[in-house]
Amino acid sequence: MSSSTVLDSKLASSQVATHASASEIPESAPPAFSVRKFSVAEYELLNQYNILGEDDNVELLEGWISEKRTKNPQHTLVLENLFWALHQRLPAGFYVRNQEPITTEDSVPEPDLAITLGNRKDYGDRHPAASEVVLIIEVADSSISKDRRKSGLYARSGINPYWIVNLLERCVEIYSNPVSGEATRYAEQCRLSIDDIATIRLSERLSISLPVAEFLSS
Repeated sequence: MSSSTVLDSKLASSQVATHASASEIPESAPPAFSVRKFSVAEYELLNQYNILGEDDNVELLEGWISEKRTKNPQHTLVLENLFWALHQRLPAGFYVRNQEPITTEDSVPEPDLAITLGNRKDYGDRHPAASEVVLIIEVADSSISKDRRKSGLYARSGINPYWIVNLLERCVEIYSNPVSGEATRYAEQCRLSIDDIATIRLSERLSISLPVAEFLSS
């Protein structure tokens, strides 16, 4: 039996959940019918066999296939400002990815920006692993609650730090120092205002500075 046939058989009972709209499935919890979690390997097969495509606008979060929110012009402007500011500052050996997947143990999120080790040619046949990620950045307005919930996912993966560029309050939320307990979380959180300068630590000896006003000013 081919891989495609096996996959189709395994997914037959969950097609309703896979194609349900965001209005039918609450963000806080999955519905109590016709759903199942997907492993990273299964999710990658969904993409490989075009069961999910680029037009589906989804990502895998903690085993659940989750819809991504539509971006408004302000989100796009700040994201582009950030991308180019980072691109111009990053030295050789570091690379900024724009809305592309990374892979964790149970998720394939597509953060707005990710600084990773290496260069784009290193990821021609795979997505970066969490251990290769230096910084994750999400730009948030209507998605702020979802992006804050993602902090648990990123903390469990050891990603440090995690930024949320909060368009509603015009600030940058910085989550750092993941710690384990009943639930892995970031032990530290701070906010930068538009007048502050952010420091991004790339390695023990290397860091870059980035004025918040350079990407968040109106």
